[in-house]
Amino acid sequence: TNCVWTSAFKSFDYIPRNAYLAAIRCYKKTKKAFISAQTREEIIAAVKNYTIDFNQLNEKYDEFIETIERDDIYHAMKILHETCLCQDEISLEEVWHIMDDMREMW
Repeated sequence: TNCVWTSAFKSFDYIPRNAYLAAIRCYKKTKKAFISAQTREEIIAAVKNYTIDFNQLNEKYDEFIETIERDDIYHAMKILHETCLCQDEISLEEVWHIMDDMREMW
């Protein structure tokens, strides 16, 4: 929900509005992908797409993702991981390793 997103992304108050709106769409898209995922591979693909989306946003909006925003992005993924019940398929640590491997310049 937006309440979860807003609390997870406190630092996003200071980014361009369009970047914030795109981040919300990314969060919602990832949530839907997690909920509908039937396999570990689909979960991994959703994590990769989430990270790629933020790579693209960071590039489009002049590298706005710094330490605080990065922490918020990871925290939002933690919320998604916990609330979408995909822990049995993949651990949070595995998710973070995938994100670390995929992220660019943030």
